[in-house]
Amino acid sequence: MRQLDTLCGAPMETGRFLRLSAGIAAALAEMHSRNIIHEHIEPRNILVDPETSAVKLTGFPATSLLQQEHPISTPPRNIETMPAYMSPEQTGRMNRAVDYRTDLYSLGVTFYEMLTGTLPFQGGDIMEWVHCHIARIPRPPTEVIPEIPEMLSDIVMKLLAKDPEERYQTASGLQYDLEKCLEQWQDGKEIEPFPLGEWDISDRLMIPQRLYGRERDINALLSAFDRVVESGTPQMVMVAGYSGIGKTSLVRELYRPVVREHGYFISGKFDQYKREIPYSTIVEAFREMIRLILTESEERIAEWKRLIQEALGINGQLIVDIIPQAELIIGPQPPVPELPLTETQYRFNMSFRQFVSVFATKEHPLVVFLDDLQWVDSAGLKLLEYIITHPDTRYLLLIGAYRDNEVSPSHPLTSALDNIRKQRTILRTITLSPLSFGDLSRLMADSFRAELEMVEPLTRLVHDKTAGNPFFAIQFLKTLTDERMVEFDGTKRLWKWDITRIQAKGYTDNVVDLMVGKLRKF
Repeated sequence: MRQLDTLCGAPMETGRFLRLSAGIAAALAEMHSRNIIHEHIEPRNILVDPETSAVKLTGFPATSLLQQEHPISTPPRNIETMPAYMSPEQTGRMNRAVDYRTDLYSLGVTFYEMLTGTLPFQGGDIMEWVHCHIARIPRPPTEVIPEIPEMLSDIVMKLLAKDPEERYQTASGLQYDLEKCLEQWQDGKEIEPFPLGEWDISDRLMIPQRLYGRERDINALLSAFDRVVESGTPQMVMVAGYSGIGKTSLVRELYRPVVREHGYFISGKFDQYKREIPYSTIVEAFREMIRLILTESEERIAEWKRLIQEALGINGQLIVDIIPQAELIIGPQPPVPELPLTETQYRFNMSFRQFVSVFATKEHPLVVFLDDLQWVDSAGLKLLEYIITHPDTRYLLLIGAYRDNEVSPSHPLTSALDNIRKQRTILRTITLSPLSFGDLSRLMADSFRAELEMVEPLTRLVHDKTAGNPFFAIQFLKTLTDERMVEFDGTKRLWKWDITRIQAKGYTDNVVDLMVGKLRKF
């Protein structure tokens, strides 16, 4: 058998492509049926028999259990070894977790290369590849080579959709369409149009990761970012709401707009058990900034070194002390002279603001997201206030999320926000509410690929049990599926449930009890 990449140097004949692609889709469907995500689909990891068109998958360096195994925005795996084939969610810069549909995107890149003899994108360093996969739309294969059948071009473009929900949902659904194309091609060398995805429904519950009922809130965030990009004026947005209401998911909707503007998005999360460690969460966020820089080209890293050294001058060691990774960019720094306590604090705040200013510029605006601000340490809060209100701060959007039921009028965060407002810094608060019945209905209909009327009884039950809290609603749905109260009918290709049976089960109205029950089962 030969690696597929040895066959991808030139456009592939349509008949051969169809035979190979249907076999590859079948192999991927078999792998997914065994609860495995490959995460490294590319031509060199696909073995084909040139004579029989038999296919085998190889190169499983990061296989993992199916479903949403990887949390959003973890350092992406394989990003440096397969940048041309990684999915948008593998970049760590999408508001999506990695699931088996990442393989379908990578397969779309592979199919594009097989059909056209070229990749859909051309990138240089890692950040350029990230921008391509998230922000650029590839030319359809038919625009590259007009002789490619329109249906094949449409199949590839469906695989290359940025949002996983818009791609094929299953490799078996893709296989069905490819085999249908192959059958037509063998009959008459033509492929008549037909609706794609007719057989594309998963027997696993895949709850969409898009947001429902948050359009106004998303627009408010996008408007704040747009104002920072256009005017350079720093802004602060606070996102308030109960635990599980979707604060973090809302903020992550900025990922793609930030990438489109060649900006940077970094984040940190406060911990109630680390409040005695000053600046820990802010430092966590800027460690991420350093990691991003280190993925860039040597020329760009040298430029960053120059800019940081110019900004910090003799105070570079102050940054290295709290972010040791910075030394990988700017090198060893001379010790700083000792000063009285008050002057030491002022020097540190000034140096850190100058450090931030290196990354927050017109060429690459900076978004800093700090979660769980109800647990912010006092030193970190003063530093944030100093940075966001300083007259020289530009092109910075600072976003904080907090549980408003845990922040009283006497909480330090409340007084800090009041001080920031008094200094005329633009500060807006977005308070998230539970999902309405209509919003939850749309989430349920999309999850089960069903009409709104069909899911209405189940939606009403879920809404009553969870009060519209999106995290709790999703956990309840997963519990119903795990306990086979909601099942997929493979014969009719649809999901089914019995409301009376679910009600008889007597699920608690207390979602904490529900989660404790799930933990006990583990």
